[in-house]
Amino acid sequence: MWLDIFLKDAPIRKIAKDTAVFRQENRVQFIYLVRSGVVALAHPMTDGVPLTLHTATANMGLAEASLFAPTYQCDAVARTDAEVATLPRTVFLNAIRICPDIALSLIESHAKDVQT
Repeated sequence: MWLDIFLKDAPIRKIAKDTAVFRQENRVQFIYLVRSGVVALAHPMTDGVPLTLHTATANMGLAEASLFAPTYQCDAVARTDAEVATLPRTVFLNAIRICPDIALSLIESHAKDVQT
């Protein structure tokens, strides 16, 4: 159900391999859904080597943890050519406020990711 928000209203950006979707410390303005390809969330370490925190593929979200933060806490970089649906954070938050079932479906999808 939470994916439906992206399917209806979100424009799609084409992201070339090795290109950032967003960078750590960028102001959080959008939430993302990977439509195709692979996008990694990585935290730059002090030695310059990025620590991969999560790898998102088709129909997986990016930046949900940043919904309530002023800035992104990691980088999101395309590991392959990718297509990413982009939705303003305010639009996503309003949808959750209006329809709590959207929030429940997001929580359910994250719980299933952890369980598998």
